Amino acid sequence: MTTTKRLILLLLIVFGLVLTVVSTYSIVSETMNYLKLGVQKQVEIVQNLGMYNSTRGSDVNWYEVSLDGNLSKQKFAFAFQVGDKVDVLVLPGGSDDMMLGRANDNIFVLMGNRLGGLYLGFSVIPFALFIVFVGSQTIWDILFNPLKLKKKKRW
Repeated sequence: MTTTKRLILLLLIVFGLVLTVVSTYSIVSETMNYLKLGVQKQVEIVQNLGMYNSTRGSDVNWYEVSLDGNLSKQKFAFAFQVGDKVDVLVLPGGSDDMMLGRANDNIFVLMGNRLGGLYLGFSVIPFALFIVFVGSQTIWDILFNPLKLKKKKRW
């Protein structure tokens, strides 16, 4: 493998690792913030504003919800009917941001509510750890063991 190819591969892997770490940190820290500081309240779905495709590739439902008599627009990864009452965690301070969940839910349930499913919530941290482990091992091989990356003859 030429030096240029090794450098390009190294840059791509480092970029992927940084993106994975930053994304995971963002999701986990936001969820922990709601878990520690969030106050459980109940919102009522007033109007379904439609379904849109999010940047993560999943469908996001937009609703107009009523919280303590105030109307706001919220996006949830789950479908609800008009009139449904939904438990949410709200940060103190009057912000319109909220997360589906209850005060006694664990971090994986809250991440699943944010991402669109319990499986996704449970898989975020192990997936990120796997990517970091494999990526760092590949970086090590590129820098210090380039012979391991040579193509082997199959037959």
